[in-house]
Amino acid sequence: MRRPSFFKRPLPVAVAALVVGAAAATGVPALADGQNPGGVHHRAASVPWVTISSTGYTTAQGGVPQELGNSFGTRTTLLDQYGENTIGTIYSTCSKVEAGPDQLYCTSLLKFGPEKQVTLSVVVPLGDGAAKEFDGTITGGNYAYEGVTGVAHFTLKNGNYEVTFP
Repeated sequence: MRRPSFFKRPLPVAVAALVVGAAAATGVPALADGQNPGGVHHRAASVPWVTISSTGYTTAQGGVPQELGNSFGTRTTLLDQYGENTIGTIYSTCSKVEAGPDQLYCTSLLKFGPEKQVTLSVVVPLGDGAAKEFDGTITGGNYAYEGVTGVAHFTLKNGNYEVTFP
């Protein structure tokens, strides 16, 4: 099967990387009963560092839009920090928000399991290809990650994005 030309550069990977997802139980702490009893707030668990896979992703709406305001969605696998084991899925929706240099605004959901999800907002600088490094904002999480905030730092390495939560 012939791949569309937009797959020839790592840009869709950058966009897919913006919305990191589902993790297996790899020692990520959770509340004992999976609930937040009586509205009591607990300290959010640390979000694990992940690698966004450059293979196995899907893109809806034909890839990166050429016109401002147009949107598309992506889904891809989240790997552990070593890029070896699948720990989740990332789902993203992105819109082209600026031209010359191009930028995308993406909202992503990293799904590590039904009660282990983190959301991100990211502006991705495109330029002449995939951005080497950029930051996003952690906008929230559920259950184990309830109350989580901070920065998601994306670094392009070997065609994949490593995402750390400093």
